[in-house]
Amino acid sequence: MLILATNDRTGKSIDIRLGVHKHTAPGWRLRSIITGYRVRFVNRNIEGDVTIGGENYWAAKEFKLEYPYPPTTILVTKQHPGKTKEEKRKEMIKTIAHEIIESEIMSQGINYEEAHKCANQIDERIVETRMK
Repeated sequence: MLILATNDRTGKSIDIRLGVHKHTAPGWRLRSIITGYRVRFVNRNIEGDVTIGGENYWAAKEFKLEYPYPPTTILVTKQHPGKTKEEKRKEMIKTIAHEIIESEIMSQGINYEEAHKCANQIDERIVETRMK
């Protein structure tokens, strides 16, 4: 599976290759190449919660949170206290993959809990990344 996203601020590409070709379950399926997402990096905690690394339109909608961005924009926090630069980068890439996968699944009518669980399983399979 390949995720091709764009940094919302710089326009630079973010490419993430996962060690899975297609993933399906009753009621939803993921494409082998996912495109069209924009990643907006934020310097604050999302919803004031330090444990939330990212947010997408569909999860915000389910939890009735304000989300002034289109469904194809995900938010990723830059705050990862106590981590090295390389650890922060890995965490951000994993969060990007997670939020995009979760968004794709939820856009097909699947609830947050199931989409989040599936995204957790898939985002562990990152093979290669390129972030300009």
